[in-house]
Amino acid sequence: MTVAGSHKYHVAKPADRKYNGVTYDSKAEMLHAQALDLYTRTGVIRGWARQCQVQLGPDFKWRVDFLVFDNDGTVDFDEVKGVETSEFKVVRRLWAKYGPAMLHVLKRQRNGTWTTEKVKGKQEASYEDDDQSGD
Repeated sequence: MTVAGSHKYHVAKPADRKYNGVTYDSKAEMLHAQALDLYTRTGVIRGWARQCQVQLGPDFKWRVDFLVFDNDGTVDFDEVKGVETSEFKVVRRLWAKYGPAMLHVLKRQRNGTWTTEKVKGKQEASYEDDDQSGD
């Protein structure tokens, strides 16, 4: 049950999740965009892009929140989650099988801290398998 005028996932009002002219899906997503801008300005990362589509298997595409360009030339994908939906549970499984790089699932806690879950994509898994082979 939701109260009239409220969202079932308790999403902030659009004005409270707007940054640099973009209205983000959640306040946590907006805060992560602000952090990525700071990391870019201070040289921690090379840059970032938002809402990038990723093919996860032959029949499934997912629009990930952020693509992060690291200074060493690698990329990571960041997905900011408030509420984990059943659809995202499918994405997590598909990411492990088809994902092109590491997926960071970021969750902002009520006390303002963040937790991060790392989901290895197919490249990390195959790299680790090669590294452990002893060749």
